[in-house]
Amino acid sequence: MAAQFAAYVGCLFASPAQYWDTITIVTAIVIIAVGAVAAFAIVKSIQLWLKPPKVAPLVEGEKVVAAEDAKAGEEIFVMYRGEYWKARSPKGIAQGKAYRIASKDGTVLILEPLE
Repeated sequence: MAAQFAAYVGCLFASPAQYWDTITIVTAIVIIAVGAVAAFAIVKSIQLWLKPPKVAPLVEGEKVVAAEDAKAGEEIFVMYRGEYWKARSPKGIAQGKAYRIASKDGTVLILEPLE
């Protein structure tokens, strides 16, 4: 943009034929440069969109602490590795009690009480 503006100002001191030639060349260069950057951004956006999300491997047997109560089979959120995960237990969940991660069903952690 600055180069194009400088070319416009510089062309004021040139003959009319040189003025239009310079403006055409500078405009074409700017359009090509902006198009190349836009094409690069679009390609990278599509690549990122198509890439599957990376989820850290689940380490079964790790401990989580329930922040709320839940009945058997009911899903709640627990804090695991600094993130909230949905969790459920076939035996129910009690607030403040520690549980062990037994497995994972999709994005839901299956918990077992520590005993």
